Amino acid sequence: MSLILTIALAFSLAAMAPLSAAWTGSALELPFRARMEPVIEDGEIEGRRVRVARFTTPLQADELARVVRREWRGAEGADLVETGLPGWRVLSSWSAEGFRTLQFRPGRSGGSEGVLSVWPAGGADGVSGAGGSGTGGSGTGGLGAGGLGAGAGFGSAGAALPGPELLPEGSAVLRRFSAVDAGRRGQTLVAVAEGSPSWLADAIGQRLAARGYAPDPVLHSAGARGEARRFRRADAEVVFTVSPAGPGRSGVVLHASGAAP
Repeated sequence: MSLILTIALAFSLAAMAPLSAAWTGSALELPFRARMEPVIEDGEIEGRRVRVARFTTPLQADELARVVRREWRGAEGADLVETGLPGWRVLSSWSAEGFRTLQFRPGRSGGSEGVLSVWPAGGADGVSGAGGSGTGGSGTGGLGAGGLGAGAGFGSAGAALPGPELLPEGSAVLRRFSAVDAGRRGQTLVAVAEGSPSWLADAIGQRLAARGYAPDPVLHSAGARGEARRFRRADAEVVFTVSPAGPGRSGVVLHASGAAP
């Protein structure tokens, strides 16, 4: 999974969090022994400032998660959000620095590796992830009447990458993010839709199949915390996760990627 996709997930979580503490700009730190490498020292994504660092640690993933839960909750008294993407575990919470997200997985040669992202409160546009009508970049808007219809596409004009048109009518797109990473173009949307995770995952899968995408039988998981699936076509692939988001509703993080133009 590309670094762009993991940063996109962190962005989706930060965008839905309330605004809080101010940015202090101190060095990024982890509550365990790790080797860190800056990726983004002080950047900006869709109007929100961000700092990102890769890390490796000898800690196994389960022990890493236990340490972070204990230290982050103990130091700040903050709630922890736990979610994930295929192959990744994700822990997020507020700190004095802002909204922080730790994404990690088992390392190739033992221990764990991952990405720490810190999103200071109150980005350049003060976006909190809500408000606005329609389905524009940083607002929340319904699909269907007055929104994006089927086949509207996702991204630049003429782009082959699918997006909001995969969601059922009445869905709300909270965030959209795009970037070019190592010669590939990636686009991610975060949305909330009516229906259970399994029903919604099936509905998205059916719409992808109608567009010539084939399901990947290896990356197809389902459980109490939601569903994760990957679909591929010769020129692109789509990975999405669906998780519960309240009674009768589900949250969607959908990433589509293809060769950069």
